[in-house]
Amino acid sequence: MNHFLNSTGEPVDKTPKPEDAYTLGPLQAGPPCCVPKPLIQVDNLTLHYGTTPALEAVSLDIYNGCITALIGPSGCGKTSFLSVLNRLTDMIPGCRVSGKVIYDSKDLRDPALDVQGLRREIGMIFQKPVPFPMSIRRNIELPLREHGMSKPADLNQVLEQVLLDVGLWDEVKDRLESSALALSGGQQQRLCIARALALSPKVLLMDEPCSALDPISSGVVEDLIQRLRGKYTVVIVTHNLAQARRIANYAGFFWIKEQRAGCLIEFGQCKQIFEAPVHELTAAYVNGSRG
Repeated sequence: MNHFLNSTGEPVDKTPKPEDAYTLGPLQAGPPCCVPKPLIQVDNLTLHYGTTPALEAVSLDIYNGCITALIGPSGCGKTSFLSVLNRLTDMIPGCRVSGKVIYDSKDLRDPALDVQGLRREIGMIFQKPVPFPMSIRRNIELPLREHGMSKPADLNQVLEQVLLDVGLWDEVKDRLESSALALSGGQQQRLCIARALALSPKVLLMDEPCSALDPISSGVVEDLIQRLRGKYTVVIVTHNLAQARRIANYAGFFWIKEQRAGCLIEFGQCKQIFEAPVHELTAAYVNGSRG
């Protein structure tokens, strides 16, 4: 039991309730509403592209069911950090990664790791929507079929559920055989999120998912991301500080060192990062005087 005193000095039980599990909820001074549980633990992560350093000695925890925002100027390694988490760096010639990354008790850098299985559990949403040049239905069904699902009833059930989850079902249910490329930018991004959700991931990595969208579409996607809290662990790169402050439980501030390598300057609860940063660089960045 976790007990704290209220304003009258009486003990108050702060033990997390089942409905609070993995979700911090609104951040405020004092203890969170649940015990944060690390799902991904990063220790001394360093990354080079050939001889060029991209990340240097990054250490942080990604908490289960929470939204973690990565902020900082362009070129400070935020996208590279995401790429390490689902081994997209494997596809880049000359890329070298050192340090430790533990996901759900598994060593992500283990050469024997099932990378395809990993990418099913850790999905990636890119800055620009990348729907497949085929029908809306096929965009959802293709990855499912590749992972062994073939019964039409099962495919239809997942199709409808993920489109409902991202708020697209009512918009596209009468044109599922139409090309996904005919959708608006915001609809395409939500379709890409639905495609990732179809594989039942544990983690969603989002690389500036709203930056290519108009303000209305951006708001719709942002609302969607907030609805994912608690059910999925979300790591989002964003240059929109107001967005990070609105949606994230945690924030990590990245900066560029003299040798052009990205580094993590500060990490903590989002409210603390924006309202009481410890490092002077963090304070300058969130206040708009640097970066």
